[in-house]
Amino acid sequence: MKTVFNLFVTFAIVGCVFWQCASLQAEYRQARLRAFMEVAPNAFDDIVAAVEANKPLDQRRVKAYLNYAHALIHMEPQKPDAWGLAGFCYAQLNDYPAAIDAYTKAINQVPQFFGFHYNLAVVYFKAKQYDKSLEEAQKVMTSDPQSSLMFILISKRLYALIMETKAERYALAVEAQIKRVYEQAYQLMVANQYCLTTGQSFADQSLIRLESF
Repeated sequence: MKTVFNLFVTFAIVGCVFWQCASLQAEYRQARLRAFMEVAPNAFDDIVAAVEANKPLDQRRVKAYLNYAHALIHMEPQKPDAWGLAGFCYAQLNDYPAAIDAYTKAINQVPQFFGFHYNLAVVYFKAKQYDKSLEEAQKVMTSDPQSSLMFILISKRLYALIMETKAERYALAVEAQIKRVYEQAYQLMVANQYCLTTGQSFADQSLIRLESF
């Protein structure tokens, strides 16, 4: 009887130790994330400037943002805006397979966000996968803008900042920014249909542009 009691006490102690370790690990991860977010960029002006000018972002800055995205993903893999930032950076580096993978992971977590579908459509188009590009562009056109706006507001340290910067520096109201994505998605659908029907490349590539998602 005493042996059984001792075993019970031992199991109880071991269980408490494991619970405390798990709790401490969770607190440690949260503390690391809070510390990391304190040194995170508080603005993404250069991304916004490059997108609004429809020009490539400086490669050094792209790699810096990519390192930031990967560090975030390492600490919190289920963070869709970090995957979205990684996808944007890979697209800027013309690494389309990596961009497709990153945007797909972001979409798997937030399928209702039109921004990821739009940029993935652009990447597929640049990779000449017109059927997949058309499919993603169609998802933009059938998406609910309110659901996308809710996700943007949740992404306080990234997409909310980007939308705010566009509003302040380029006088682009949030409604105008959302409307532009839908308009560009429609243009992308037309371009894909042209390429699929004629077997030729689309002439005006300037119309096929990434957004800052």
